[in-house]
Amino acid sequence: MMKNGKTVVVIALLLAVVMGSAFTASAEMTLSGTDLNPEYQKYIEDQEEPMLLDAEEQESGTNYVPAPYVEVNEIYAVEHVSEELPSSYDAREDGKITPPKDQGTDGVCWAFAGTSSLEAMLMPEREYDFSEQHARFALSSVGGNDWGYDRDASDGGNFSMYATYLMRWSGPVLEEEDPYDLSVKTREVSVTDGFEEQFHVQGFLSIPNPAQTVERVTAEQRAAHVNLIKQYVKDYGSVFTSIYYNAGSYYNSATYSYYYPGEATCKVSNHAVSIVGWDDNYSKDHFKSKPSADGAFLIKNSWGESFGDQGYFYLSYEDAYAGWNAGVISQVDEKGTLDHIYQYDPFCLTAAYGYKSSLTGKTVSQACFANVFSVESDQEALKAVSVYTAAPDTTCRVYINAEGGRLDSFDRMTFVGEETFEMSGYHTIDLSEQIPLTGEKFAVAVQVKSTVEEQRMIPLEMPLTVGDITNSKCTANPGESFISYDSKAWMDLTEIVSNTNVLLKAYTVDIPSETKIGFVDESGEEITGWTAGETVKAKTTYYNDSPSSVDARAYLAVYEGGRLIAVSASDVTDVLPGHSAELETDSVTVPLEGEYQVRQFLWNNENEAPLCNWVELSEK
Repeated sequence: MMKNGKTVVVIALLLAVVMGSAFTASAEMTLSGTDLNPEYQKYIEDQEEPMLLDAEEQESGTNYVPAPYVEVNEIYAVEHVSEELPSSYDAREDGKITPPKDQGTDGVCWAFAGTSSLEAMLMPEREYDFSEQHARFALSSVGGNDWGYDRDASDGGNFSMYATYLMRWSGPVLEEEDPYDLSVKTREVSVTDGFEEQFHVQGFLSIPNPAQTVERVTAEQRAAHVNLIKQYVKDYGSVFTSIYYNAGSYYNSATYSYYYPGEATCKVSNHAVSIVGWDDNYSKDHFKSKPSADGAFLIKNSWGESFGDQGYFYLSYEDAYAGWNAGVISQVDEKGTLDHIYQYDPFCLTAAYGYKSSLTGKTVSQACFANVFSVESDQEALKAVSVYTAAPDTTCRVYINAEGGRLDSFDRMTFVGEETFEMSGYHTIDLSEQIPLTGEKFAVAVQVKSTVEEQRMIPLEMPLTVGDITNSKCTANPGESFISYDSKAWMDLTEIVSNTNVLLKAYTVDIPSETKIGFVDESGEEITGWTAGETVKAKTTYYNDSPSSVDARAYLAVYEGGRLIAVSASDVTDVLPGHSAELETDSVTVPLEGEYQVRQFLWNNENEAPLCNWVELSEK
């Protein structure tokens, strides 16, 4: 894809005017932004001089595009790998890997590597074949897609793009419903939007690169990063990585091995693959050019089973890009767990802001950011929040205003949850209870703080005006996204840079309009009867149709004849008029011998009066 010769100059000006500027946040703090990923900048420069790329570099099947922004941490891997790992591992032996697929001549290796991570995350319990066809169209501008990047369906991409496609609930779609077909070059967006996602992805992890560029990595950093990648392969089965691929120079077809040692100025990575195992004893003699030591990752490629060893090859630990630009899908929920998604960030992370001390000149690894959303229905309750953490070892404290959407200092907002995340990426925090949305707007705000020094903590979806893959359809309006150092004074992002939002999502569930009395087993599965020795819980949705609030409580009782022998109660929940609440008791176990009755009662805890007639669970 050709670019005009002004591209690099325009990027430099954009950084100087927007991302490199400092904005006054308080007397002690200024706000500053990050630079673009150096690998992405070099990629753009390479597109200016296409004659410098040899035939191998332009071969079909390689078209990874470096992300505009990547997380970098020079010491994280060195300090965080403590678990003892085996000398070799193959995720296929654990039933975690689906067979290699064939991307053909299209440059969508990134979609296949991303799908491999998603499929592995669900295996071995459930095996799925997800559609790369749907991802490549959903992330393109084809057919008038407002949530598409400025790319054709056959063009390149990266892990951030694929993971964002899942996080915004655009996919995944089953392969059998939208099969991979290279003859399809264009289609209306209504076709792409017409497929139904099978799951709701609620989290992904972006493993930080160990240095700003591969040329700067020390031997200690590389060794630690290799071990960190191993840990994520062991935990998740399949890890997305980019590599620089040039078969003629670096691939040994006799041993199915690859090693690009790098140069004084390394080539830009151009292909995405999946790391699915490793072997510390894989001989260095197998490679076309020898690394200094044994050891290699097992790689699942996307060029069909006729390539390499039935679709696999080995990548030296010392390869310049082994484990770089890496990521995994980390959380998948069943549809129906959450009903609605509120978001302003259909595109991926392109920048991060941080607060810098005016006294020390150092970036402070903490910040606050927020979104204000318009409520779509008066029968919804806030149930979860997703936060993008731009640094490892980040603690997120979540605050809300569910009544009117006004942002205030955190001591005047409702604190609803806190979690700490070891790895950067998108994470979902489930609230301890559903919070009905009673106003026309609601606000979700987070305070993020990392133990890692000098990290820019505010994740941004910022439009790129130039580049091989741009998000020109990225938009933002005043009153949507806000940032603050300490929650005492909030700044509207659109007053700093146009069409920019923070990466922060909210999820709601529908509030039922009637009471539903239910029973579940120990695992939470709904049951319609009991057997002797079985464990039972009461799990009921209570709808308050009275004109005043009700302190609702559920009781589960076991009787032998008329004698009460066991009882369990839920917490007392204040249910507003016209709203619902879930009431769940602890479990009780029906004895093995005797004749018993299992009954549930709904009670108004304030006046000790029943809310409805008791309901009995029948014996199987």
